[in-house]
Amino acid sequence: NSRGLFIYMDTIMHKLALLVSIYNSSQWIEQRLKNLIESTQNIDAEIICVNANSEDKLDHDIFINQYSDNPKIKYYKLSERIGIYDAWNFAIRESNSEYLSNANTDDISGRDLYSKLTNILDNDKSAGVSYCSWYTIS
Repeated sequence: NSRGLFIYMDTIMHKLALLVSIYNSSQWIEQRLKNLIESTQNIDAEIICVNANSEDKLDHDIFINQYSDNPKIKYYKLSERIGIYDAWNFAIRESNSEYLSNANTDDISGRDLYSKLTNILDNDKSAGVSYCSWYTIS
């Protein structure tokens, strides 16, 4: 039972970790981070951002200049290029949360998405996954 695994941890556990892989994402990352902060206002979440050695300097600068003091955001800049799945695995190892979700830089989430998804998992112990619909916005 993975829920029992966290009982023995010394540190504070969050409800949700949002895993953000960053690579040449400066055109979206600022809007996405604002969206993630807003959509996790009512939930204890950590936003784990992994810069996979992006060639776009703005990917790093946006975090340093605008989000370095936000306690919800953990930012890691790696020294070598890795793929999205390796970046997510890195973020998982750095997380301290009951639940995990990917949060792609070019997506936008509804205001109450994450509280709805975690409530489903909290209230239905037979559920192992909670997922949402999507819409394409152009």
